[in-house]
Formats: sequence, structure tokens, C-alpha cells
Amino acid sequence: FRRVLFRSKFDRENNVVYLPLYLPSKHSLIGRGLTYISYFLVSFFYVLFDSFRYDVILTSSPPVTTSLAAVIVAKLRRKKVVLDIRDLWPDIGIELGIIRNSFIIYLLRKIVNFQVRKANKIVVPLESFVETIKDKGAKSEIRIIFNGADTSIYSPLSESEKIEIRNKYSLPLEKKIAVYFGFFNFGMNDVDTLATAIEKTAEKKDALHYLFIGDGVKRKEFEEKI
Repeated sequence: FRRVLFRSKFDRENNVVYLPLYLPSKHSLIGRGLTYISYFLVSFFYVLFDSFRYDVILTSSPPVTTSLAAVIVAKLRRKKVVLDIRDLWPDIGIELGIIRNSFIIYLLRKIVNFQVRKANKIVVPLESFVETIKDKGAKSEIRIIFNGADTSIYSPLSESEKIEIRNKYSLPLEKKIAVYFGFFNFGMNDVDTLATAIEKTAEKKDALHYLFIGDGVKRKEFEEKI
């Protein structure tokens, strides 16, 4: 629903509601911020006034605006909320130099601290997150659930299957494949460091084949560097 503010869609087969979202035509930090704010407003008012009955709200952060809407609604409706924290914000944004404005840093810290204090349960993917979350004011249980794959669904390929895939996508059989799968944008997807790493492994080009999957505002710049 690119740049459409007043449309939503209900997938009855899967019981999923798709809410409208503002998406700018060009990628930028300001545009990304407007996208986050638009989703915060739409999701907050939809869940607050929708007649759907629920006992627990599950929400993931970042972006912190999404989880903020969920926590506020949960408290207004007197429901429990489980907060799944994927990355430590605004800490990581400050370290990467994405966020420099002191007021924005102050505001984001207040928002994050409010969420962790109000959450009934908190889920994190790393043990190192626990103490940091506690320092932000968390008093509820923090559970560590590591990222992983369901081995009943995903299993290693046989050698013949690997060869078949390499032939299908014209990948060399005699080289190791190094894969990057993600955005070519600013911030956490540090493609500048990735380009530097490729330059430093140039002497191993006969043994390595790089495969890049994704898009973003820095993709063209990345391609020029390598």
C-alpha cells in the first residue's frame, strides 16, 4: 500500500490483517522515520478500537515505534504484552553513528525504557542482551530464545543436490561460495566494511566466489567499489 494512508486488507484464510503503511519513493533516514511513525499511528488506533478479542499481545522491536504502540494498547486494554527484542536500540544506532541528535537519543531511550518496564515478558536472542535490558529498567522475566532453524523442515543438502543448485544458478563447482543476503543501505548493513573485506581477500579470488542478494540505496556504490 505504497503511500496509501486509508486502506487495509483482511486475509480471511490466514486470519491476518494488512494495515496501510507510508513508504517513500526514495530511501532516506527521514523517510524511514516517517514510515515507522505512520505504522505506529495506524496500528495503535486499529488495535485500540478494533472489536477483535485477545489475551496477549506479541510485539517485536526494532523499530521501537511498533512495539511502543503494542505496549500502550496492552496497558489501555489491560492485557499482557510479550516484548521480543531483536536489537538494542538506540544503543546500536548511536554506535553506528546513525543517530547523533541528543534530543532524539533522549526520546528513544525514554521510549525503550518505558517498554521494557511495562512488558510482562521479554524475549531476547543473546545472553549478552540480558544485563543491558535490566539496566534499562526491566523487572519482568527475560527469556533467551536463540535464533535457529527447525531441522525437521530444513536439513543439509546432499552433494548431488548442491551440484544441481550450483549448475542451475551458474555457480562455480570448484570454489567456496560466500553469500551476503540483505539490504544495501545505511547503518547496520555495513556494506562499506563488506567491500573492504572483499578487497583484502582479492588474493583468494581463485578459491572464493561471492554471491550478493538484495537491494538498497548503496547497492550501486557497493558495486563500483568491488
